[in-house]
Amino acid sequence: MTLTVSMEDMDLFPKDARLNTEPQSTHVDIDSFTQMCAALDRLWWSRLVISVRGYVVNYVQNDDEILFHTDDAFISIHRFLAEEAADRRLGEQGIFVADLDAIVTYPLLNETLLALTSSRQTKNPFYDKQVESSFTRVFGKPNDATYRVANGQPCGPVCT
Repeated sequence: MTLTVSMEDMDLFPKDARLNTEPQSTHVDIDSFTQMCAALDRLWWSRLVISVRGYVVNYVQNDDEILFHTDDAFISIHRFLAEEAADRRLGEQGIFVADLDAIVTYPLLNETLLALTSSRQTKNPFYDKQVESSFTRVFGKPNDATYRVANGQPCGPVCT
C-alpha cells in the first residue's frame, strides 16, 4: 500500500490564513519514522518534501530572505529523506528528524531566535545542554550569521 501525498489533503495542508509556526506538543515517533523509511520509497519522500515546501512557500513568498532560507532548509530535508544516498543513511535520518523535532518543539522558538539576532538577553538554545547538538547540527556553530539564518527559516527548518 502506498500513501498518497496531495495538496488537497486538509489534514496535511490546511487552508489557514497564516502559517502555523507554533511548536507542537507531540514529538515525532522515531520508531514510526524508521518504519516509514523502510516501507516507502524515495519518490514518495521526494513528493512529500516538495509538497510541504510548496505549501510553506505560499506563506513566505513575499519575503525574499525568508524564502531563500526556507529553500535551503527544504534542500537539506530533501537530501536526508529523498536522495539516493538517503538509502544508506537510515541511522542519520533518524538523528536528523530527532534534531528537527527538538528544534520545532523548543519553547518560544520564534521569540528566542528573534532575540538572538537582535542581541537581546535570552536563553540560547545553542548552549542549552538538552538541545545544543540538535541546533548545531542543523544550523551550524553558534554565531551571528548562524542566528540570522536560523531566524530566517520560519519555525526553524520545518513548519508544521
